[in-house]
Amino acid sequence: MLQFSGNFFSFLQACHFNGLSGLNTRRSIPFYGWTVTLLLLFVTQQMTSQVVYSASSRLSSIIGTSAFFRGEVNGNGIPIKSARIYALRVGQRLSQDKYWHHAYGNPEVGFGLEYLDIANDGEIGNPISTYMYVEAGLVDRKKIRITLTTDFGLSYGWKPYNTVSNPNNVALGSRLNYHVGLGFRGSIYLSPNLAILVAPMLNHHSNGAVTKPNLGVNMVSLELGLKYWPQMRTWRKDKTATSRSMKAYSDISVFSGTRNVDIDGPYYQFYGLHANRVYGMTGRFMYGAGGEFIYDKASFADQQDVAVTDRISAAVYVMSAVQLDRLSLSLDIGRYIYRAAGDRIPTSQYYQRMSMRYRLTDKVFLAAKVRAFELRKADLLEFHVGYVL
Repeated sequence: MLQFSGNFFSFLQACHFNGLSGLNTRRSIPFYGWTVTLLLLFVTQQMTSQVVYSASSRLSSIIGTSAFFRGEVNGNGIPIKSARIYALRVGQRLSQDKYWHHAYGNPEVGFGLEYLDIANDGEIGNPISTYMYVEAGLVDRKKIRITLTTDFGLSYGWKPYNTVSNPNNVALGSRLNYHVGLGFRGSIYLSPNLAILVAPMLNHHSNGAVTKPNLGVNMVSLELGLKYWPQMRTWRKDKTATSRSMKAYSDISVFSGTRNVDIDGPYYQFYGLHANRVYGMTGRFMYGAGGEFIYDKASFADQQDVAVTDRISAAVYVMSAVQLDRLSLSLDIGRYIYRAAGDRIPTSQYYQRMSMRYRLTDKVFLAAKVRAFELRKADLLEFHVGYVL
């Protein structure tokens, strides 16, 4: 779980996507909505009436991954090095006799709300994030609990890049962006109902791979706060084994999405067909392989009379994944076996892809996937509807 989550965060740092105006942001909302729907389905399925509340503040150091934050192009000419984050969360510690609850140390799942205070709000904004979080248990004692934490959701209120009104902000190009967090949260219990929170965190904001330009916002943070249980907190149970085999299965899905090639340029649609075979290692981890075909209208977008075959590509890949009930997160490593040469879109024959998938039924699933090259060049944001064979 720890190794996968590290790969998950590193990969998302590469997957920035931008919109340049309110129009582009509105165009992106269906894509964000698809991802948030998967998260809402997962969290609301787990929640019951017993809840836990937390409030915290984070002092964050902004990583200078763009000229804007390094002070080379912003209006003040001063590096932007720090920010303050204020967070509220509501969730529940899962301790039922479900297999996956015990496999992940009786995790806590819930929703969070954060306000980000950046010094240069005139050019970057002070956004608000809402997200789902999962805290998987690593250490669980009477006086302390340590969890591996992942946050995933949306942030709104950024001041995006604009060629006329905001040309300095080359970090983000849309008002609405993804919010990603990864870290460790420690709870030091003061009483059965109250704990101190201490958490080193990594935070990332970007919008995936839809429009240009795209550099994103990355931060290292230290969180301090309080956690409160209205009722006595749930203790860990050890009634269920944490290792079991999973049945192999095959599935097929169709997917689509949009992107642009140039700043202020038009959007192009792409379509694909995807199939894979998955095997279970334990009740938490899976691996597999698959293949796919893609038709991408952005290929050779600057040319006339392009043949259909020049916009078609085929690829194969291997994958690894972690399973949390109906939700799974995976990382794919793929290679194109057919792709027309001479396309102006910079690509490599190899690609990486992060996926989030949710089973609506035993046979039908939805998925949101981000594809990148060299773990740093975002390429496609894909939305899948699939069927288990």
